[in-house]
Amino acid sequence: MHRLERNTIWFDYIFTNRAGRPDRLMEADVIIGPIANDTIYETYGIITSGYLSRVEALPCCGSGRPMNKLVVKSEKALRRLKWVSSTVLTEAQVKANQEQLIKEQAAYQTRFADVMAGFG
Repeated sequence: MHRLERNTIWFDYIFTNRAGRPDRLMEADVIIGPIANDTIYETYGIITSGYLSRVEALPCCGSGRPMNKLVVKSEKALRRLKWVSSTVLTEAQVKANQEQLIKEQAAYQTRFADVMAGFG
């Protein structure tokens, strides 16, 4: 198992995967780490366009609720999984999640503007 935190190692791992380069954690059975929400693509575009370096852009990715995901990468890990339960979301829960996403995207834009203002 490999655990990632929201830092430059996580950031580089996410961008390596998004760029289609080889997975440097290929041998891990399980990876646990922060979810790279939709803003990661915007950040990737900002970096590849040359506006910010990866280090400068990292604070932009701190927007939103800190949620983790688990990636099962091997048959060995898959065999250890056991079904526990599921939950069906109500329309109100879906709407609340959509509203939260809008707030997180606005927070990202604000954080990005603050980072860019630091260069002026």
